[in-house]
Amino acid sequence: MYTCEKSRLDENLMEAVELGENEKVQVFNNTDGAVLETYAIAGGSGVICLTGAAARRAQPGDVVIIIAYASVENDMAQEFTPAVAVHDRQNCIQQMLSSEPASTTLE
Repeated sequence: MYTCEKSRLDENLMEAVELGENEKVQVFNNTDGAVLETYAIAGGSGVICLTGAAARRAQPGDVVIIIAYASVENDMAQEFTPAVAVHDRQNCIQQMLSSEPASTTLE
């Protein structure tokens, strides 16, 4: 994550996890424990950037988890498969998972 003029997310990431423009997301900062809600705006390649009030909850280089939720009917919940994108430190997708293991990190 780094400082930029407006909050943005990598367009490839948004496409890979089917995250829509302006969709509400939660951001969990693994570095300092902050949690915030904001919305997704497509940006350039490798970009994960917060601005405004959200920027006060994270610093460049912080490790964050970005989560979007889906509401589905009970009968569809059994068939629903989440999309989990695991990134490296340069925000490049390293793995796509259909569930999140207890500890999903790359070192």
